[in-house]
Amino acid sequence: MKATDRHFVDDVVCVFEGANELMRVANLSVRGLFAATQHPPELGQLVTVQLRLPRRDCWLMGKVSWVNEPSRPINASLPEGFGLMFAGVPADDRVAIRDVLRGSEAMMSAGRVPARRGDS
Repeated sequence: MKATDRHFVDDVVCVFEGANELMRVANLSVRGLFAATQHPPELGQLVTVQLRLPRRDCWLMGKVSWVNEPSRPINASLPEGFGLMFAGVPADDRVAIRDVLRGSEAMMSAGRVPARRGDS
């Protein structure tokens, strides 16, 4: 798994430090995330989020790298929200994120039947 691999994940949310709004994480990597919210921070803003993973909470600082606005979406397949590039991820948090990503890969490929040799 590469550090740049991104996955759509279920049951992962984040919240800004000192805020109450839970934001659904629509995609995640060990380098960043996309959070769905109607109240995104400013482009370029440094923020701290509590990333709530199934088995661990991680406090991560990052920079808002893009904002998906409903009037001018950068990615129409994603809801309103923002992309966050992490400033640094401690080793224990990186392991926890990778565990979630491995689970998302398994869920995504669970319905696939491996091709037999000779099949195209």
